[in-house]
Amino acid sequence: MTVSPRLFAFDLDGTLIDDKAHLSPRVETALRLARTSGHLITIATGRSCPPTMVFARHFGLTTPIICYQGAVIQDTITQSLIFHKSLPLELAREIARWGTDRRLDITVYRNDIIYLEEIRKEPDFYERWFGLPMVLVDDLADALSGEVTKFIVTVPPNEAQGVLAEARALFGDRAQVVRSHDFFIEFVAKGVSKGDALARLAAHLGMPREQVIAVGDNENDLDMIRWAGVGVAMGNAPRSVQQEADWIAPPVNEDGAAEVLRRYGGLP
Repeated sequence: MTVSPRLFAFDLDGTLIDDKAHLSPRVETALRLARTSGHLITIATGRSCPPTMVFARHFGLTTPIICYQGAVIQDTITQSLIFHKSLPLELAREIARWGTDRRLDITVYRNDIIYLEEIRKEPDFYERWFGLPMVLVDDLADALSGEVTKFIVTVPPNEAQGVLAEARALFGDRAQVVRSHDFFIEFVAKGVSKGDALARLAAHLGMPREQVIAVGDNENDLDMIRWAGVGVAMGNAPRSVQQEADWIAPPVNEDGAAEVLRRYGGLP
């Protein structure tokens, strides 16, 4: 079956790779076959650009990638920025002070470097989830300057909903606050989302919305699942995400991404 070229936007963690950052051979094969069939593949993730670019190159992707929950779109060939929206500096300092006062495990991303006041996890945790150079500072708010791309709060899963509600009450009218994982709450500029970035990327590529397939597994993927011509939730996604999707793929540990490419990309 011949299918006209489409743009597939995949979340990374919990969609293309599992919690151990493992990519199955079947998914990798499907990605490469989809590319040779003329489809465009992008990654839309909350991760920063450098580690995302490593995955993109491993997959052989040439389509620009969406990082930082949609705050950045980066060209995979030249590594130049196609789009970047940062948090206002005074708001960033206010968020930092709130995190420090609450004794939260809060980290800020600026220019692909992370800043934090103390190390609370094992080194493997920072490498696995952040994959960026780290700078320790005495006072996070005072240390901030220039363009702040994102904050991330690491919180025990049983406390996440309470911290999320508090963060949205305090900052939800001025920043985008999303839960991206059982233990991550993230802050980006108001209006930033994977859906907004995917719309920008599709326009940049000249790809009609109807030909865009968005695939994700968490609440931070909802905007792009809703915006795309076809929105797909992984089988491991929360029910709130699955209810918004046009189709529910098998979970990540059953190669759901490969099934998406087979179903909508005309792959064998």
